[in-house]
Amino acid sequence: SRSTTMPRKQLAAASLLALVCAVPGALQAVNFSFLEQAPVRFLSDADTALLGDTIIEVLDGSADGEGKSWSGERSGDSGTVTAVRSFERDGRKCRRIEIDTRAARATRGGATSLMDLCKMDGEWRILRVPQ
Repeated sequence: SRSTTMPRKQLAAASLLALVCAVPGALQAVNFSFLEQAPVRFLSDADTALLGDTIIEVLDGSADGEGKSWSGERSGDSGTVTAVRSFERDGRKCRRIEIDTRAARATRGGATSLMDLCKMDGEWRILRVPQ
């Protein structure tokens, strides 16, 4: 059977991409060493799954302005995913979400990023990462 959700690892990678793109001038930056402490990098597989499940729950069922939290029982990592707004693009249902991730082992602690996703062929796909 075909999956109806974006794979959890892809969601975590997308979160990392959002963190990179949210940094002013990131594409022109020479030194990407700040990524070594990006919170998403420190998430365990279990925490990645929690983040992915939370993102899908918010995309599929939360009203605009509503958020859901997740917390890794063992790691102490946590975060929230908030539905910022809903919109349509080319007749497809789309959502902007805000992802706030906190990793206990990251020296930077946490990061917040925005992401626009649209439902295409039954799956949520990244439309863009607003800056």
